[in-house]
Amino acid sequence: MCTPMPTISIFTRIHLSPAAGSSGYTAERGTVRVNSLHHQAVKDLGKQMVAEALSVPDGIIEAMRWQGPRYVVGVQWHPEFVDPKNPEVLQGDALLMEYLTVAVQARGVDAAARH
Repeated sequence: MCTPMPTISIFTRIHLSPAAGSSGYTAERGTVRVNSLHHQAVKDLGKQMVAEALSVPDGIIEAMRWQGPRYVVGVQWHPEFVDPKNPEVLQGDALLMEYLTVAVQARGVDAAARH
């Protein structure tokens, strides 16, 4: 896990794929801005991984999701360091809520399996 300095944000435009997961990023699809601070990038996706967002204009994979039975999502930006007052940047709320919903559902399944 990297810890960027939220006061020094670099914004990148990304294109969200029409096939991008549920509403984990936003209800809209198309081009949005994110705070991107990475110095490494995904070159080749692993088995059953699909790209859900690419940076504009260079096409670097910015978000990916596993198509397998478990919830695996990876993003190259920091949704936890978004200024909620900045309407020009993709907010992290939808992605966080998607994650928490899946976690609660999985916990319910795990708890039911133990009884």
